[in-house]
Amino acid sequence: MSHKSFFFIPDISGFTSFVKQVEIEHSQHIISELLELIIDSNELDLSVAEVEGDAIFFYHANRIPDSIEILSQVEKTYIAFHEHLKQYETQRICPCGACSSAVNLSLKFIADSGESQMITVKGKEKPFGESVIRVHRLLKNSISQKEYLLFTGDLVGSEKTPIEPRQWPGRICGKDEYQDLGEITYKSIPLSFLQEKVTYPPQPKAQQLTAKPLTHTIEIQANKYEVFEWLTNMDKRDLWNKDVTYFKYQKGIVNRSGYQHVCVIGNQTIGFETVTHDFGEGKLVYGEKTTEIPIFKEASSYFILEEVDEVTTIKVEFHYQEKPVLGFLFKRILFKKIFTGLKKNLKNLKYLIEIG
Repeated sequence: MSHKSFFFIPDISGFTSFVKQVEIEHSQHIISELLELIIDSNELDLSVAEVEGDAIFFYHANRIPDSIEILSQVEKTYIAFHEHLKQYETQRICPCGACSSAVNLSLKFIADSGESQMITVKGKEKPFGESVIRVHRLLKNSISQKEYLLFTGDLVGSEKTPIEPRQWPGRICGKDEYQDLGEITYKSIPLSFLQEKVTYPPQPKAQQLTAKPLTHTIEIQANKYEVFEWLTNMDKRDLWNKDVTYFKYQKGIVNRSGYQHVCVIGNQTIGFETVTHDFGEGKLVYGEKTTEIPIFKEASSYFILEEVDEVTTIKVEFHYQEKPVLGFLFKRILFKKIFTGLKKNLKNLKYLIEIG
């Protein structure tokens, strides 16, 4: 039985060139975050037919939203998408090509309607028919803008609440020829004007540094980007940090400022937050701070990386704000324990990286 169905495809533009970067794993994590964000912004109660690599294919089999609802959905998703990218850019600590170029990703929307039937594949129901083919063909079109809403005449031709030009400026009429489908006419609205509604997140606050931090230095025969990935990738942490029983953290996210993880050491748990600081040009910096060591108000470890001829020097600086009750002797014992574990773990890291 066929239904008059609504189809909606938010598509992340720039995805193909994005994943051609060397940093495939990071690009996958970033795209995954964005696709989940698009799904979570679904206020039209649409069903997800497919996650299609760089796009989400939504549908509604029994209801066609009006233009006001569609525009509201586009605006909500667009703003959430770009605010996430700006937040990511502000919090980014990774210098790789994927992470540094993520802010350049863009978003377009295809909205269409037509008759379709439902088929079930592996227990999942989804729409099927020529209308489904058509909405996907419309992803390839002659629109010159990178970000836009494309909608067909069929979708808005008989609505009581047509798109209001004064609210959504710059409406353009277009048409393209498609094999087996013939000529399809459509309208599009460039979405650049929505940028003025996108808010910028505040810059992360720099941590207070100790005048004379404790330090330790080690050299690793590898480039600084490889070493930085080993330090910041929580999936690799238990391979070289053997002092911790296990780590609790959110998987599938690239480590960045504000990212949190928990170290479980026996019956004790200590929460950490990723921080960074400017230690000079050309240096990669990764930091972790905690307020959950009882004898410190706050403690931060910074890993400062410099590279010369494929040899990376890691300088670790331990900064802290001690509580007045911390005695001199006890402080010395504690610092010795911290740095004994740190030196051992960095030796493990050096071994893992250098043996490849």
